[in-house]
Amino acid sequence: MENLIVDASELNTEINGSEEYSEKIVSIKFKIKSYIKRRECNLNVPNSTQVWSGQNRPQLSIKLPEIPLPKFSGKYKEWSNFKIQFNNIISTNSQLSSEQKLHYLKSALTSEAKNLETISDSFESLFKSLEEHYENKHLIVETHIKAIEQSKT
Repeated sequence: MENLIVDASELNTEINGSEEYSEKIVSIKFKIKSYIKRRECNLNVPNSTQVWSGQNRPQLSIKLPEIPLPKFSGKYKEWSNFKIQFNNIISTNSQLSSEQKLHYLKSALTSEAKNLETISDSFESLFKSLEEHYENKHLIVETHIKAIEQSKT
């Protein structure tokens, strides 16, 4: 019987020890999970050197001034800059429909460029007509020669 009493007290000691051990395990598991969550949060917060692209770009909270639409009057020397600016702002904007792009292009044309005729009333047709007319190397050279002649007089 004494053996049983000793065994019971040893058993209680073992149980208490294992409960303490279980509590330590639970505490360590909690600390590990907390550490992992903190690390995941830190990975999801962008730093100042991180490059943003496409739809992952954060929304700016400041109001930037509107970019004015470039104007084109039909002068050959202005065509290249106009084309680059218009392409960057309007042509490559996938959120705009072809009809919207046509409207913006028509509103950007002034003077003689406004009177250019196209095959159809579409953005693609009008832009192609502008390219064909204002990227005509013969006319560009002729324009430069006229400018040189006018500067001599």
